[in-house]
Amino acid sequence: MQLTLAPAELARRAGVTFARDHDSLDDFDAAVIDLGEGRSFGLQHHLNAPHPGTVVLLEAGNDEGVRDVVRVLKLKRQEITWAAPQLVRAVERAFAGRKAKGLADALIATAATTAAVAATVKLGMTAGMRGSKKASRSGGRKTSG
Repeated sequence: MQLTLAPAELARRAGVTFARDHDSLDDFDAAVIDLGEGRSFGLQHHLNAPHPGTVVLLEAGNDEGVRDVVRVLKLKRQEITWAAPQLVRAVERAFAGRKAKGLADALIATAATTAAVAATVKLGMTAGMRGSKKASRSGGRKTSG
């Protein structure tokens, strides 16, 4: 799931502590929320991501996990901007008592848009990587643009 909230807001709201790390994409802030009894979920925010917010890492099809995320992070439905198709119905059920009519349709539409954006970003990253290899071979400096 993708949330509109930055790590600082999640820390303020729910007392979540993030740690900085690095992967092949970028530096990121991450946290693991351990709920006990083998239940947990992760949060990750890449510092230079093209879209603001935090990603929730959760096992697909986990209704109880989605309810935990909503409860622990004190989420409002508009703070969830995308959910994997396997989680859409669970998100809808998590907000069932909160007048979540139409949420599943909105999340499915957002999922299609996100997939298209991800494909575009991947193509751009591939082209950028080729340009950066060329710049390093020629000894030239790469400029951002």
